[in-house]
Amino acid sequence: MKINEKINELLNNQVTNELFSANLYLSAASWCKVNHFNGAAAWLYKHGKEERTHADAFMEFANEYGGCITFQPIPKPATEFKDIRQVFTLIAGHEDKVTAQNNRIAELCLELKDQNTYTFIQKYVAEQLEEMATARENLDYLALIEDCDLFLFDRELNSK
Repeated sequence: MKINEKINELLNNQVTNELFSANLYLSAASWCKVNHFNGAAAWLYKHGKEERTHADAFMEFANEYGGCITFQPIPKPATEFKDIRQVFTLIAGHEDKVTAQNNRIAELCLELKDQNTYTFIQKYVAEQLEEMATARENLDYLALIEDCDLFLFDRELNSK
């Protein structure tokens, strides 16, 4: 059985989305490193690598299921940030978008009765619960501390 064209298109888009996510995390990591938030840089770099593995997994799944990924231009991520709070606000908003993207794939799978892709996407739907919780936790923690305690926030991220 070959993958449905609509599903293949969404998987194709998701590869682009995951590569954008990787670049966003890496761009934010670079800004953090330059601005001496080494813990945040390490945390963001780790998550950037994870996003790249997601792109690889989506591509491999589509290929194994008879689909083909056509690479699209990857939008340029933000490179300048006002402060560390803006970095993590942007990341949290982005994780909301990724959640919606994965949910859209799952919804289409149910509509088209594509159990193979539905089973595959469930891993990423479930993972997004954790990603969104972590994003909210980081924002909540930042809201609790004053600028002088940003060092402690950075150190906390480095230990995760």
